Amino acid sequence: MNEISRFERFATALVLGLPLLYVLTDVSPQPALGPYSVWQFLFLGLWGALTVVVWDSYRRRVPPLLASARRVLVATGFGLLVAVLTVEGYLRVIDRAPYAMADNRGRHAPDPDVGHVFVPNYEGTIQTREYRVHFRSNSQGVRADREYGPRPDGVRRVLCVGDSFTAGTQVPVEQAYPGTLERLLNEADDTVAWEVVNAGFPGYCTEQEATWVAKFGARFDPDVVLLALTPNDFREIETPGYITARDGALVSRHATPAQERSWYARWQWWSLPGYVWRSRLAVLYRRSDWRREMRGRPEYAHASAYTPDPDERGQEQREAVRAALLKAREAAAELGASFAVLVVPFREQLGELPGDLDATAVGRRVLAFADEHGFPAADALPAFRAHPDPPSLYWREDGHCTAEGYALLAATARELLLNHADALGLR
Repeated sequence: MNEISRFERFATALVLGLPLLYVLTDVSPQPALGPYSVWQFLFLGLWGALTVVVWDSYRRRVPPLLASARRVLVATGFGLLVAVLTVEGYLRVIDRAPYAMADNRGRHAPDPDVGHVFVPNYEGTIQTREYRVHFRSNSQGVRADREYGPRPDGVRRVLCVGDSFTAGTQVPVEQAYPGTLERLLNEADDTVAWEVVNAGFPGYCTEQEATWVAKFGARFDPDVVLLALTPNDFREIETPGYITARDGALVSRHATPAQERSWYARWQWWSLPGYVWRSRLAVLYRRSDWRREMRGRPEYAHASAYTPDPDERGQEQREAVRAALLKAREAAAELGASFAVLVVPFREQLGELPGDLDATAVGRRVLAFADEHGFPAADALPAFRAHPDPPSLYWREDGHCTAEGYALLAATARELLLNHADALGLR
């Protein structure tokens, strides 16, 4: 056997073996027998038969034309594999991500009314490719390093409710926007002491935030409830509580046990699909705009928030958000607190959106609605756009704000509270 034949056999083993290994180590979210689905059984049968036929052909004399065709197909597959691995290797060499992606389960618990809350007194580390953050919740179930009892005399307390942009789990708790807001308020006004409670929960929509205030807000005895609204609230308002908690992780409430096993299997060392999913090429693919175009999806999942003239569904979303804002204001009033809204921009709003989409539409509509119903509101988008380096305000892969972005949100919130101190009963 010459060297060329040995190399060809080696290339054939890789080209035929890796697809088999990929499917064999892939736990299906729709299993038919054991961990495998029907299509996996079909693939394993057909590809396995092809592997046997091709491998057996090396033991037999085959016509020169078939041998050439086999050689071309193996060389093409091997060349593509080498090209992909070369590009992946290059991307890893130039990759400046300081951490490895980690399994971040453990800190969430289900709740029948709001979908999920933080596990009380949880302490752990949240780690992605971009950041590693110590996370702690107090006994009252909010992200905090302290407990909040009855509000002492001479203290003004702000209850910040919202979603993941309020929780700010990408940065230390003091750098999330509520933590920075507390520092800015105390620096700006030394006549009183300010306390700011971080009541942000990933995946919440405005309806859940209003329900949370009504159910849990009394624990914190706030002067003001400050609700942070994001563009995706208009889409998520259609299915409040769609996200729940199982085994300490956030999942769709419709997710089956098989789907959860499939997801967690990809974190195991033996899962080839897991390595592929975490590869730099896969990350770039998931972040690309043309991926959405290829799949026939709109450029932005929550584009209806930016549409000047919404269709019937978009109008229903907006009415639902408005109703939830009024519900949150009513819940705040039940606590004896005033109410205000902070509009949080997404990274995509820093530039001009395609087509007839208007990045400023969200803030303009919310501010107009707030003025109509007599509560203060502010939009942070102008401050974000005026920043000398707007991209630095967001993580590249995560999409949430960096510490610098959260500081800008806090500065906008501080101006909102101090400029409307009389209306909010803070004098």
